[in-house]
Amino acid sequence: MKKEKDRLRNEVILVDSKDNPIGKASKEEAHRRPLLHRAFSVFLYHGDKLLIQQRAFHKYHSGGLWANTCCSHPGDNLGITQDAEERLFHETGIKCRVREIFCFEYEYKFHGDLYEHEYDHVMIGEFNGSFQMNPDEVAEMKWISFSDLETELLKEPEKFAPWFIIAAPKVMEYLRNERNFMKKYRDLKAYLEELGSVAVAFSGGVDSTLLLYAAKEALGDKAVAIIAKSLFVPESEYTDAIEFVQKHHIKHEVINMDVLKVEGIASNPENRCYLCKKAIFSALIEKAQQMGIKKVAEGSNMDDTMDYRPGKKAIEELSVDSPLQAVGLYKEEIRKISKELKLPTWNKPSRACLASRFVYGEELNVQRLKRVELAEEYLIGLGYRQLRVRTHGDLARIEVEEEEFQSMMSEERRKAVYEKFKELGFHYVTLDLKGYKMGSMNIGIN
Repeated sequence: MKKEKDRLRNEVILVDSKDNPIGKASKEEAHRRPLLHRAFSVFLYHGDKLLIQQRAFHKYHSGGLWANTCCSHPGDNLGITQDAEERLFHETGIKCRVREIFCFEYEYKFHGDLYEHEYDHVMIGEFNGSFQMNPDEVAEMKWISFSDLETELLKEPEKFAPWFIIAAPKVMEYLRNERNFMKKYRDLKAYLEELGSVAVAFSGGVDSTLLLYAAKEALGDKAVAIIAKSLFVPESEYTDAIEFVQKHHIKHEVINMDVLKVEGIASNPENRCYLCKKAIFSALIEKAQQMGIKKVAEGSNMDDTMDYRPGKKAIEELSVDSPLQAVGLYKEEIRKISKELKLPTWNKPSRACLASRFVYGEELNVQRLKRVELAEEYLIGLGYRQLRVRTHGDLARIEVEEEEFQSMMSEERRKAVYEKFKELGFHYVTLDLKGYKMGSMNIGIN
């Protein structure tokens, strides 16, 4: 009991409703007033089972109740994730990497004058090993299937800690959904394996990075990357692509494409994307054949079927494979899988071809393309993530996410952006009140 009293005197981090730290208090003060404070809950899983613990009976609250694998309050030195991993080892003897999946706030009154009012960071980790219970913390531990736990939560909720009753259903739903999209990733690898060998048209973006990574896992050295370098691709994207293939030891080739010399492209017609894709993929196919690879694959996903994509016709005409579409992957799923695989692109904003920033019919040249690239790189340097600088002659129409409007319209930022764009050669600089929209230059195009 002395250890519990000592723990009760330990400090917790007080937070506001957005988890911003606002001070500290002893655990006793936080649980008696009550004060909103930061906490974490760790759920270890394997397949469709969770590892749960029965809290030690001498705990000052919720003693003897069943809860997640471990829970506690973080300090302010190590960070929540490292604190959670250390606490997990302290309570259960388990060493396991964990990651945060969601947060929630809850308040609960126990018998007597104790309360729980926490901003809880929920973390998960995959584990299938042995554990060593700390009797000061844990009375018992067991694996339980999702279905059995759901039944028990309905029939005997009084057996479970209040935060667990809230968090466990959400964790199980998350893990079920995760299994579904990871199944699509396994389907993707199986699809690629059937190809025998493949050359991936690699841009360094979210979609082609996952596709190339899956191809490397499925086919090893029989998967190669072909990178088309052109004025339509921002230099930073090319750099990212090269860094990725080098880091993962993927065989790659670079094709330098002078896209403005391809017949019809410089005049920027409505079928510009078709003309460009036809030229680029024809070059990629030729390069792949020289390498002894018959199949070229590209990274279109299911969301791409919802926008005007004249380049799709070229892909079909040249029999270029679209594996992400073949297994039904959407952008959100691709990002989730990429995050699970710890790919650096999981939250990377899409950049798209620089030619898509121009009104159809507006002549494309080196100076105009470079001007747009520099304008966007400038805004990225200011911290804006998902953005476009659309051009209408000498007018720049800036698209950013709606939540970034206020930042963009501050007097200091407004003047700085205007002066930079003026320096780049724009006479007029506007903010699109609709905000960022994929394919906004395609409005009215059938």
